[in-house]
Amino acid sequence: MKCSKCACDAVITQRYSGMSLCPKHFTADFESRAKKAIRKHGWLSRNDVIAVDYDGSYAAAALLHMLVKFFAKRPDIGLVLTGDCEEALKAVSERYGIGYAVKSSLGSSAQKTRNAKTDQTARKPPFNAGELRFTKIAVAATLDSEAEFVFECILKGDSNGLLSRGRCGDGEFPMIMPLMNIPASEAELYCRINGIEACDGNNAENDVPELSRLSKELLDDYAGEHPAAKYALVNLMEEFQCADERDNSERKIR
Repeated sequence: MKCSKCACDAVITQRYSGMSLCPKHFTADFESRAKKAIRKHGWLSRNDVIAVDYDGSYAAAALLHMLVKFFAKRPDIGLVLTGDCEEALKAVSERYGIGYAVKSSLGSSAQKTRNAKTDQTARKPPFNAGELRFTKIAVAATLDSEAEFVFECILKGDSNGLLSRGRCGDGEFPMIMPLMNIPASEAELYCRINGIEACDGNNAENDVPELSRLSKELLDDYAGEHPAAKYALVNLMEEFQCADERDNSERKIR
């Protein structure tokens, strides 16, 4: 199979778009969709400091790699790793030259981050050391996880869950999800193509509640026959949130 955009061999055929893509054009498509999500939702502003929630999964590794690629050279955007395992955070922070903070410390307004390198060698010293206030948390939510969340909310009749999703993170920090319209399988392919180290991230599978497990199975079965189903669910959530925002704006005007 040849790439739809050039004469190179394709590494993927996207059933939902009909396109076959080579490594170069797949990477460009992957990153373009993430950028589009960031712009669409207005997730980043000048002087934001983004705490990237890292668990070692392919999605988290792809998210981190991409955000570093997009923003590492910008003086007005800061990146810091956060997660549960300090040893893993330290290794990854050294690889990318950014600071890290253990996840349990995110509840306080002033954060202590540990510099992975010295101030002289870190890419952006002002964001890598000392007391720091995070402004956003980047979460490696994918199309699959978001569609499953929406479907489960529908089964439970949880409209509040749909309205609040993505609008806030832990505590006071807003949450951003650049991969929310990208399948998890494509995050894994992105990592493999670009030589990004990651693990499968499925260690907590046994802890999944029964309803979540059932909704995932039902949705995966249906999406097998209808490739656009998961996109439709995520779009439904976004439309629901937009309608709520319009209603709130009209109430304020009145």
